[in-house]
Amino acid sequence: MLGEFNLPTREQKMLHDQQNPKQRKWEDFDLPSKQNITNFLNIRVEIKDYLERFPHLKDDDVALMGTLWESQIKKLNDFKTWQNPNEAILKTIPAYLLMDLLLKKRISNPETIRRTRQKLQQEWPHLRGSKWEARHQHSKVVKDIIINSPEFYPGGTP
Repeated sequence: MLGEFNLPTREQKMLHDQQNPKQRKWEDFDLPSKQNITNFLNIRVEIKDYLERFPHLKDDDVALMGTLWESQIKKLNDFKTWQNPNEAILKTIPAYLLMDLLLKKRISNPETIRRTRQKLQQEWPHLRGSKWEARHQHSKVVKDIIINSPEFYPGGTP
């Protein structure tokens, strides 16, 4: 008959989902795990603590990364027997081991450290370094230059 149609069976639905992978369900999306959120909050607390205790880290992301990685590596069981307690870990650890720790996500991602520091300094003015105000004043000057340039207006350069 012309007006009749059959509803798809479960197998047909599964086959359709396999053939159309772009049509994903909400459950299929990668959401951050509870452990990842906890790790992020721990890193945030640790970075805030370092910025309060060591003012020179407020303007130096590389030094902040080194300090944070040093403490994270000390917490790893693998390095407790290998490491000489009187030496800084980052001075003695081979580069390939440091990269291995980064790739296996056993120490914090450098970009996460930088972004977290940036967000903390945005939220907590006392965590801002001496360069923060100068950098933001300079950004206002650059913004004025861009807005007042002929390229900014429709039609481009005269």
